[in-house]
Amino acid sequence: MSGPVRVLLVEDDPADALLVRERLADSADGISVVWVDTLGGAAARLAEGGIDAILLDLGLGATRGLETLHRMREVTTDVPIVVLTGMGDRLAGVEAIRRGAQDYLAKDRADGEMLARSLRYAVERARSETALSHTKVIADTVAEALALVDRRGRVSYVNPAFEKMSGLQSRVAVGMALADVARSLVRPEALGHALGLLERALRGEDVPATTVPFAGPDGQARMVELRVRVVRDGGGPQSQLVISALDITRRVDAEAGRHESDQRYRAIVARLPGGIVHIVDRELRYVYSAGRELTEAGIDPGRLAGRSIGDVLPLETVQVLAPQYRRALRGEAVQFEGNFSGRHFLVNAVPLPEPDGTVSEILVLAVNITQRKRAEEELQRAHDLLEQRVEERTAELARANKLKSDLVDMVMHDFGDPLWVVKGYAELLRDGAVGPLTGEQLETVGEMLRSVEALERLRADMLEVSRHERGRVVLECGEHDARELVDCCVAELGLLARRKSIELVVDVPPVAFECDQRRLRQAVINYLSNAIRYTPSAGRVRVSGREDGGRLELVVEDNGPGLSAEEVGRVFDDFYRGANRSAGSTGLGLAVVKLMVEAHGGEVWCDSEPGRGSRFGLRVPLRRPGEG
Repeated sequence: MSGPVRVLLVEDDPADALLVRERLADSADGISVVWVDTLGGAAARLAEGGIDAILLDLGLGATRGLETLHRMREVTTDVPIVVLTGMGDRLAGVEAIRRGAQDYLAKDRADGEMLARSLRYAVERARSETALSHTKVIADTVAEALALVDRRGRVSYVNPAFEKMSGLQSRVAVGMALADVARSLVRPEALGHALGLLERALRGEDVPATTVPFAGPDGQARMVELRVRVVRDGGGPQSQLVISALDITRRVDAEAGRHESDQRYRAIVARLPGGIVHIVDRELRYVYSAGRELTEAGIDPGRLAGRSIGDVLPLETVQVLAPQYRRALRGEAVQFEGNFSGRHFLVNAVPLPEPDGTVSEILVLAVNITQRKRAEEELQRAHDLLEQRVEERTAELARANKLKSDLVDMVMHDFGDPLWVVKGYAELLRDGAVGPLTGEQLETVGEMLRSVEALERLRADMLEVSRHERGRVVLECGEHDARELVDCCVAELGLLARRKSIELVVDVPPVAFECDQRRLRQAVINYLSNAIRYTPSAGRVRVSGREDGGRLELVVEDNGPGLSAEEVGRVFDDFYRGANRSAGSTGLGLAVVKLMVEAHGGEVWCDSEPGRGSRFGLRVPLRRPGEG
C-alpha cells in the first residue's frame, strides 16, 4: 500500500501515547497520528472524518478489555481497528480479532516497524474486504449467471442467477469439480466440446465464447452463451476462472423464426397488390424489390438488385427519399407521404436489426394512395365550403339575435310605462282614493297588483338577460350582510308563503360579503319564489347558509315534487320549463339566477330527485377579485 495513513491513537496514558507516537515517527514514513485519551474524544474526531485506522488500547479508563472494543465498534464499523494489549493478554487479542479487530499487538513488544506494518496491513485488508463486498453485491444482482473456479478446478462461488439457471444451490455447487458441474448441466451432444474448452481454460489458455445447450431445472433445453475468463496474478499463471452463462434461448428462437418469416414474407410481397416493397442496404442500394406498381410502371423488380436509388430514380425523388431512409438506418421507424411522378405514396421505412442490434438493411413499403388523396382533397373542399356557410349562417344568427335583443329592450322599456299606470291606479283603488271598496273588490284589486308584480319581475328578468347577452352588465357592489339580505327576501315573499300555509325557515349566519345587492337579492327571491310555487300547501321551505373557504354558500330547499335527472341538467337554461312547471312560469327565473351569480364570479347548482324535493344552491366569493 502506498500513500499516507492517518491513525487515531486512543490511549489514556500520556507516556504510552508518547512512546507509540515516537516509535511510529522513527520507523514509519507517511503515517500521521492523532491522539485522544477517551472514547468520547475518539467519537468526536471520527465524526470529522479523514481517519484511516484506529490504534486502540484495550485498558482504556473505566472500560477494560473487550468492552472497550465493543464500545468503539458502536462508534464506527467502517474504520479498521488494531488493538494494543498488555503483556500476557494474547487470548484477549485473539478474541478481539474474532470480534472484528484487524490485528492485535502487545504494547510492550511492538516496535515502530511492527506498528507501521500492522496498521498498513489493517487499512489494506479493510479496503480489500470492502471492495470484495461491493463486487459480491454486484454479482448477486446481475441477471447473468456467474461462477468462480479456483486453480484446482473447484467452484468457489455462484451467484443467484446461476442457481436459478442451473437448479444447483450455492451450498451444493461450491466445492464441486468444474467438470462435474458441466456434466450435470450440458446436454450430452455438446458435453465433449464444453469439457475441452474448460480444460484448456484451466491450463491458462484463453478460450472463445461458445454456445452450448443446457438442461435446465425444468427439464427444458436452453441455449446458453458460455464465456470463460482466465484471471492471473500479476501476469503469472491463472489464479481462478470467471465463468459467465447467458440464456440466449429466445434470441436463438427469434433468429430461426426470423429466417422462416423472411422466406414467407418474400413469397407474400411478390404478390402484393397496390404497393411496392424494397429492402435497402446502408449504401442505399436495392437488395430486394417486388410489387405490382413496379411492373405496371414498366420496371423489372429483379433488375433493381445491387443498384442505388440514385441510379434508378429522378434527383428530386432521391432528395426526398434518401434522408428518410438514413433515419431508418439509424434505427428509427419512419412514415411519410410523397408525390412521385404524379402519384401519391404512403411510405413506411423500418429498420431490420441484426441480433447484435446493428442495422444494415431497412424494409420499405410504399402504398399507392393517389385515389385516397383525391378523395381527401374533395372532402377538404366540401369542408371548406361548409365552414364558409356555417360562418355566414352564424353571422346571420348574430344579426338576428341582436335584432331580437334590440326588440326585447324596446318592448320591455315601452312596456314599463303602461304597467306602472295600471299599478298606480290599482294602488289608488286599494287605498280608497275613489271611495271605499267591498271585500270582494279589494281581493280583485289585490290580484291585479300581484299580477302587475309578476309582470314587473318578468320585465326585469327579460332586461337582465338582454344586458348579459350584450355584455352590458356592470355590478354595483358594496359590503352587505348575508342574513339581512335573506331576511329581506323572506319578508317580501312572506304573504305568498302564508297564502299556501308554507313555513319559511331561515338558517343563515351574519356573514359580511361584497355583492351587487339588487341583483343577488333578485337571485335569492327567484330561488324562493320558485320553491314556494312548487311546494304543496302546508309545506316547508328552508334557506341555509355558511361560509366555505372564502365563499358564501346559500341553499334553498323545498319538499316539492322534485326533478328528474334530465330536468336537473337543463333547469338553468333560458326559457326551460320542466314537466311540473306551472302555467305562470316563463322559464327565465333560474336562468337569471345563473347569470347574476356567475357575474359575481360564483356558481349555481341543483340537487333533486322525483318525489324528494329540490335543493337549489349558489356560491359567491366573499370579496370581489382584486379587493380585500
